[in-house]
Amino acid sequence: MQNGSLKVIKDRRGVKVWRLQWRESGRGRTRILGHYADMSRAEADTERKKILAPLNARVEAATAVSAPLRRYVEDEYLTLKSRIWKDSTRGTTDHIIETHILRELGHRPLSLITRKELQAHLDTKAAAQLSQSCCWPHQMATRRDFQNGHGRRPHHRESNGRPCGAEL
Repeated sequence: MQNGSLKVIKDRRGVKVWRLQWRESGRGRTRILGHYADMSRAEADTERKKILAPLNARVEAATAVSAPLRRYVEDEYLTLKSRIWKDSTRGTTDHIIETHILRELGHRPLSLITRKELQAHLDTKAAAQLSQSCCWPHQMATRRDFQNGHGRRPHHRESNGRPCGAEL
C-alpha cells in the first residue's frame, strides 16, 4: 500500500508548491499538485489519494488473486519443465521440490514469498546438514525459476560446473 510523500517545496521560481512523490513499477514518480497558497493540506492530501488509488487497487487485486506456490509449481512450472527434463531428472527434481519447497511454502501465495524469505529457507536447509546434491538443485531452482525469469540459465560456469557467483 503506497502513501507517497507529500511535501511543500519551492519550485524553480521560488514559489511554494505541493509535491507528491511515490514509486510505481520500481521507478520514482513525482507530481506537483498545486500552489501552496491556493491549496490546503487537506486538499493536497485528497489529491494524493486520488492519484495513488488506482496504483493501490492494482496491488491489492494482484495480491488477492495470487495463486498458492503449490498451484503455480504444479500447473505451470512442472508442466513446462517436464517437456525439457529427462525422466530421471523429473523424478528426482519432483521429489526435491515437493519435500523441500512445497511442504513448507506450498500453501503461501506466490506474490508474498520474498527473496529474503527464500534465502532464509535455503539457509535452514543447509544448516540441517542436507547433502550437497539436495541443496544445490534446490538453491538453483529457487533462484533461477521463481525469482529470475523462469529458467534463464547463467552463461559462465566455474570449473566445478556451478554458475559463477552462485549465491542467492
